[in-house]
Amino acid sequence: MEVRNTTKGDLGLGQGYVVPAGGTLEIDQDVLEQLANSPVVQAWEENGWIVEVEDKKPSLETTRESIAEMGKAEMIELLEAHGVEVNKRLGEEKLREQALSVVFIGA
Repeated sequence: MEVRNTTKGDLGLGQGYVVPAGGTLEIDQDVLEQLANSPVVQAWEENGWIVEVEDKKPSLETTRESIAEMGKAEMIELLEAHGVEVNKRLGEEKLREQALSVVFIGA
């Protein structure tokens, strides 16, 4: 299972697992269940600081129209799913241009 850290700082889950700021970490499901027993990890999950990543790759139904309707967070997720290191300070229009380029041109 992959987990994402939504904060600007690294989060140590215990047992040597550290999820980097704004990044993701692959953890075995069994280990993740053990770590989830920690009150600290539970609080982070409740606050949305640590979230489980459902599916790394976007749907094959990604269209120009669906990208045009995406918000900033969705475009960042789409770009990261395509392996792009995203400058999260960019505005929606620049992110949209980048998303269109990556998805439809492969640049």
